[in-house]
Amino acid sequence: MSDTPKIDAILCPVAKLQGGSVGDHAISAKALFREIFGLPVVVRHAAGNTALITHDPVANRYFPRDHPRDGQERYDWTDRGDGVMYGTLVEGAAGA
Repeated sequence: MSDTPKIDAILCPVAKLQGGSVGDHAISAKALFREIFGLPVVVRHAAGNTALITHDPVANRYFPRDHPRDGQERYDWTDRGDGVMYGTLVEGAAGA
């Protein structure tokens, strides 16, 4: 059994993605991160110049407004060393 935590989300600087449009960025992110998530790979722009990449089409970076943890991160982030961040869901975040 591996000690490597499951990756539930990725934050990727848009500058690391190819193309100039949101559609191009999505295609590039899917190619880069398909091996981590399999399919589907869902890409949306997050705060700043980053893309939030997940396998869950309804996942958000932060807890929703109607949650007791409103506005807090749903993920613990680990920088892989090049600005790309791997996220693991925090306790209580699944389904929130």
